[in-house]
Amino acid sequence: ALKGIITSFKARLKARKELKLIKLIEKAEMLRVMTGYRYYILKIKGKNKIVSKQTAKRWCKDGTFRKGTTIEMIEKIAIYKTRL
Repeated sequence: ALKGIITSFKARLKARKELKLIKLIEKAEMLRVMTGYRYYILKIKGKNKIVSKQTAKRWCKDGTFRKGTTIEMIEKIAIYKTRL
């Protein structure tokens, strides 16, 4: 019985995370349509965040990310990338 409760709890958590990610993707696409910029969904400090390409470039330049990090590396690790 306990095993079944734990499994259903884990399934609910997974479903909630997926729903949050879907909402973030929709928001990123809406921002892209409104602004014309490209957006990424990145995992920052354990949370998924929407970041524009310009902001990511600025963070690479000013040292927010580790030294040597390029925008291409960020594109590879992004959870989601909007179309142009």
